[in-house]
Amino acid sequence: MSAPRTLLAPLLLALAAPAQAWELREKTDEISDEKWLYAAHGSREKAIGIACLLSRKYVSVKVNTGKYLNMRGAAVPVQYRIDKEPAVREHWNVYANKVVTTAGAAAERFARALMLKKSLALRAPDYKHEPHTVKFDLIGAQKPIQRVLDACRKPEPAVLQGRALAPEPPPAGKVAPERVQDPLQ
Repeated sequence: MSAPRTLLAPLLLALAAPAQAWELREKTDEISDEKWLYAAHGSREKAIGIACLLSRKYVSVKVNTGKYLNMRGAAVPVQYRIDKEPAVREHWNVYANKVVTTAGAAAERFARALMLKKSLALRAPDYKHEPHTVKFDLIGAQKPIQRVLDACRKPEPAVLQGRALAPEPPPAGKVAPERVQDPLQ
């Protein structure tokens, strides 16, 4: 005897529903008007976010483990493994009891390592040194992460080793501005 269609339909829809996708979001601080762009994936229980503070070109990564880890600001040893690559060990900071974070160049390296990969497992210990592991699907992460990293790309320096860079040639039909001699050369 087959189950009534009314009971099977919700189950089939639930099984067919895609996993929560990576999202690209923008947030503006209501007090400072600073803008953040971030790629995020997960739920209230566990989540990962790669963010760029646009005004400072500052990258940070936050991972909500869903478990109480330690007091805010504590440094904890974190291990992560992307796909079947060797595990990486780093020290991250506890951001908000359940959330570990890293920033700057380490965050950029981590974010770039996630692109074009399939899975991430991250382990962080709690205040009793008990390890807690969270796993994330990285399918669909490349474009949102790349947009965040592109938004946070710092402009190329105008001076290289103390010498002014040569100006770019003007577009066709335009006259180049007169070049002023640098008195330090």
